[in-house]
Amino acid sequence: MVKGLQADICNVDTMLCCNSAELLDSHESLISQRLELKNMASTIQAIKLCIPVLEMYQKLKEEMHNKNYYSAIKILGHLEHTYLPPISSYSFASIMAQQIPKTRQTIKQISRCDLKDFLKTIREKSQDIGLNAMWQSHQTMNTDIPIDHILGRRPKSIEDGPLDFLNFAPIYRCLHIYSIIGEKEDFAKEYHADRKKQADLTFKFVPKFGDSPQESDSYNAEYFCKVVGFFVIENTLLHTTQGLVTHTSIDELWNLFLSCLGNLDQLLLNKDDKPQQLLDLKLLLVLFCQTLGGYELNVTKLYKLLINLYQKYCDSLQSLWKSKFKEVFGKDNYSPLSVDSDVQLQQLMGCAYNALDKTNTKFPVHLPFSKLVPEIYI
Repeated sequence: MVKGLQADICNVDTMLCCNSAELLDSHESLISQRLELKNMASTIQAIKLCIPVLEMYQKLKEEMHNKNYYSAIKILGHLEHTYLPPISSYSFASIMAQQIPKTRQTIKQISRCDLKDFLKTIREKSQDIGLNAMWQSHQTMNTDIPIDHILGRRPKSIEDGPLDFLNFAPIYRCLHIYSIIGEKEDFAKEYHADRKKQADLTFKFVPKFGDSPQESDSYNAEYFCKVVGFFVIENTLLHTTQGLVTHTSIDELWNLFLSCLGNLDQLLLNKDDKPQQLLDLKLLLVLFCQTLGGYELNVTKLYKLLINLYQKYCDSLQSLWKSKFKEVFGKDNYSPLSVDSDVQLQQLMGCAYNALDKTNTKFPVHLPFSKLVPEIYI
């Protein structure tokens, strides 16, 4: 009986061992499958996180290749703050993160080059922009200044504004890029430093008085057109950007110009020039004041120079005609001038005498002045 019980126990044990082995195998298989499912789920989740990053990085490369640096700098910000942090544990993400500062620096360097090219362009275009602005001012003010003679040439289209002469997109793009990376103030300082250098070159271009009136007029007109163009560009950026150009920065440049123009004031006191050249310069300066006065600049300090020009003009006329007047006075007999015909009277009417009633005129007529009057006026 005991032996039978032992045999039954052995049989049960053997059966349990066999069944347990199968159960253990099934358990291990289940664990393995569940681990595979977990790994698959983790992989799918990682892929879901990585694919947008890779797509964004590919888009960054395309924007850099197409020179769309404003879009590229925005993509860098999204990568750095949104896409890369969730996958920072992956090595490729670390490599991308290390490339972001280098790419940003590359874009900054390219932006600086664009700024330099823009500054070069505005220096070349300033004269045409200034010429156009002065013609527009002349038409608006409806003055009697002989502008064709004073400026020497007409613009291609008087209706065009600064935006028609110059593409401001590079400076706007640079400003946006530096604003996104948080260096807008640094960019503004760099821009003002470069414009200050340009102002030093433009404003210290001392107006010229030469033997040839045409040469002098052309030289002076170019100078004032460049200055007008310089401030028209600054005024345009003042109203089309935020913080790049301010009224304070424009006032600093204007004061620099006024200090440089003081050299001309001193030159006028020491140089003997022809009256017509002084008159042309005075009219040019009047047109200059009218133009920039319309661009919110305070031109009152230039009135002193206009007064000095007027005084210099009068002194030059007196010096030129003094000897001739003495000669006329010396030869005159100071007797009333006699007119014997209507032809002679017509020559005097309007230039020296216009108070005679021609309808009742009987020749000869004795006029209330001597022959020195027509000699001086005619």
